[in-house]
Amino acid sequence: MWKRTNFALNTSIGFQVMEDEWSDGGNSTDDSDDSGDNDPIECTGKHDQEYFMRNPRRGKGLIFNFVEFDKEMYNTRNGSNKDADSLKRTLKFLGFEVKTYTNLTVAAVKKVIEMVSKEDHSEADCICICVMTHGHEGGKLSARDELFEVSDLWMPFTADRCPSLAGKPKLFFVQACRGNRHDAGSTVEDLPEDVIDCKTPACRGNKHDAGSNVEECTEDFTGYRIPVYSDILLAYSSVHGFSSIRDVKKGTWFMQSLCQELLENGRKHHLLTILTFVCKRVAIDFQTFTGEKQMPTVVSMLTRLLYFRPLEDECSNNSDEELQIT
Repeated sequence: MWKRTNFALNTSIGFQVMEDEWSDGGNSTDDSDDSGDNDPIECTGKHDQEYFMRNPRRGKGLIFNFVEFDKEMYNTRNGSNKDADSLKRTLKFLGFEVKTYTNLTVAAVKKVIEMVSKEDHSEADCICICVMTHGHEGGKLSARDELFEVSDLWMPFTADRCPSLAGKPKLFFVQACRGNRHDAGSTVEDLPEDVIDCKTPACRGNKHDAGSNVEECTEDFTGYRIPVYSDILLAYSSVHGFSSIRDVKKGTWFMQSLCQELLENGRKHHLLTILTFVCKRVAIDFQTFTGEKQMPTVVSMLTRLLYFRPLEDECSNNSDEELQIT
């Protein structure tokens, strides 16, 4: 059952979720459609298996696109504008309020993130932030002038620092190299359909021993606690330590695959299934002339299934709409 919720931080036990009613600060910005509806704000209930995604707004979709850099050591990222255009179209299709930022400095990136994290997102389903730039070993990303950490993008949105997004999905997609290694790939031979014997022993699923101080919560309270780092998803274009491939005309393998899968399946499957399709598309359908491959990585701290079903005001206009990346 969907419940109205409020949130309060207890640093020793995580983030407290209490059934109450949000007070709307009215700080939403950009091109959000204010329908004037004063119905109570709903949110995900404690035992719900899906995130509540029927708020008045889908949420902010921020795109940070880095093409040119002050330092000569960084090449111009030709083809990145193709990714930005595809992402803008895809996120709008899913109902996000999209804003694109191009070639910002580190200070400007952090300022945008800070401003958005301090907004009132109580009427939004979630938030989505996409970054396309040069990456480096150790997880650092290039702004126009200097480097910044991936954590600079998501840390301001944890439940304790952005209460109006507590319990809601916070999605981060990063197109960047994560090192200089190259994946040479490996050949997999197709087996006949009748060959299904597997010699690998089944996983016995040994339970991690957490000690005697941990007990299962079985009582139903009016509130419940969540970790401050819950409900976050980070999807990277490659494995840690490896490079990512960018086509100077068509865009990157990862972002183009992500957009295509979201357009085709974004309203049919939950997000982790879609990202599995993205990983398959990148891993199987792409390779360089020398046979180099690429494998995206998904780090999920989501606690429920996430579906981008159409918002009510979109149903009549987009129910039969089919979009393709061109």
